[in-house]
Formats: sequence, structure tokens, C-alpha cells
Amino acid sequence: MIFLSFAFNLLEYLFDPTDSKHSFLKNLKKFIYIILYFLSFTKTFAQVFQNESYYYQFLSNYQLVNPGYLTVDDDKGEILSTYESFFGPQKVFRNIELYGVGKQKDSKMAFGGRVYSAIAERYSSLTFLNASMNYTLVDNRKVKITTGMWAGVNNYVLQANQFYGGSSEWNFDWRFGGYVEQNNLKYGLSLHNLIPSEFVPLQQQITFGEELNLYGAYAFKTSLFSEIEPTFLYSIRRKLDDFVYWGVKYNYDKRYGINVGFRNTNLSQIALSLRYNALKFGLGYHRYFSQIQQDGYQIQLHYFF
Repeated sequence: MIFLSFAFNLLEYLFDPTDSKHSFLKNLKKFIYIILYFLSFTKTFAQVFQNESYYYQFLSNYQLVNPGYLTVDDDKGEILSTYESFFGPQKVFRNIELYGVGKQKDSKMAFGGRVYSAIAERYSSLTFLNASMNYTLVDNRKVKITTGMWAGVNNYVLQANQFYGGSSEWNFDWRFGGYVEQNNLKYGLSLHNLIPSEFVPLQQQITFGEELNLYGAYAFKTSLFSEIEPTFLYSIRRKLDDFVYWGVKYNYDKRYGINVGFRNTNLSQIALSLRYNALKFGLGYHRYFSQIQQDGYQIQLHYFF
């Protein structure tokens, strides 16, 4: 700003700005000053807070919400691939996720990893790369207590086009959780984004803020082979609306499953799952009650080893 002011003052001194042929200089000076003034404040124009949503995960795979929960009890490990697609007014959003975990020989520790990528309009994407560790503190007939953490990075990419050169920004990602099973009662707590992530594409700041998730479920035996499990997840998020997830899981013979869930009062979902030997296949569909929002579906494929 100081350099440009000096340059224009020098030009005005060399050329008489009252002269009609040099009158454009005054207008150009005012125009550039206005542009620079607005550019100097663009970072404060808008700050967008957005965190992940868990409307499928809290019922189908709570491990993806709370690293303290371990999905493999009777198996040594699991590999999971997930694909989500959204359709409606904007048919451009999709999420891809790969997750794997394996237990150690003593069965007290498990290590894994996760790759999550959310792609929007083919112009931008958000990716998480996490390593996970899970440790069993207590495991007896009365209670089982596990704890775990994710540590890794996240990356925001904005593709280049004819108006913008593109950008790629990285941040550290760390999450921690604990989980308790006490007879048929289950409850957990997880802390996300303990180090908030901030991205500034196109001079607009996007922040993933701190988040606390409280989980509770209770399994009722309806027969020798089946059970029904009401489930609840309360997500408290900084500078964002809190989310309340609630639903019911029904399992038969540990092979067939039906999940029905809701997020607040604006989203409903239903999902079906089938396990055959080492493979488990899941298909889910969610629908917003508001027509402005997007409906979508999810496909999951699990492999247990």
C-alpha cells in the first residue's frame, strides 16, 4: 500500500492530473485503492465451521466415530471400504473411505489406519490420513473398557482453474476416545479435532473445531438368535449446531442386520447388512425432510480375517 501510494504521488507530480488526458490516473488510483482495501479484509469476511457427520457411522461402524471402540471381537482384524454418494439439487458430492485394523497376539492392543476423502464438485476435496491404536484396559465377565486414539493429518485441495491457481493445505489431526461395555449396556466418549484444523482457500477460512461425542446403547435379547439395540449419539461441536443421532439396530443370528436412524429431526436413514463367512455387505439410504438438502446412499464392504 505504501509503495503504490508513493508511485501514484510521483506520477501526479510528474504529470498534471488536472489535464484531461491524464484524468484516468485519478480514477485508476481510486479503483486500485478500493480493491486493495477490500482484499486486506477478505480473511475476516467469512469463517466457515464444518465437521464430519456421523449419520451412518454411529449405527453401522462406531469405530469410525470413536477410536476407543473396536469392531473386531471374534476376529483378528477387519478391512472396510465405504462409498457414499449424494444426489438432489447438486449431484456432485461423494465420500470414499478405507479403514483397516488388526489385533496383536495378546489381544489387548490393535493397530490400524484410515483414509477418508470427501470430494465436492470435482473442484475441491478434503482428505484425512490417520493411524489408529486401541488398547484394552479391563476385560472380565462384568465389564470391558477400551481406549484408543487416531493421529494423522488432513489435507484440503482446491483445484486450479482459469480464475484461480489452486491450493493445497495440510493440518495435524488427533482424536481420542474411550468405550465401556457393561453387560448389555454400552457407552463411550470421544474427543475430535483437539488441535483445530484451519484452511484458507480463496481467502475464506474453513475451520474444523473441537468436538465431544457422547454415545449410549442397550441391547435387548428378543430371542436366542436376535437382539434389538436402541442407540444414541450426542455430538457437541464448537461454533456449530449440536447434532443428536438416535436409532435402532436389529441383528439376527449375527448375520443379518437392519438399522433405522435419525439425525435431529431433519434426516432419516435405513440400512441393511448381510454377513457371509468373512464378508459383510451393507447398503444404506438417507433422506432429508427438507427438499433443499440432498438425499444419498452408502455402500459398505467388510472383510474379516
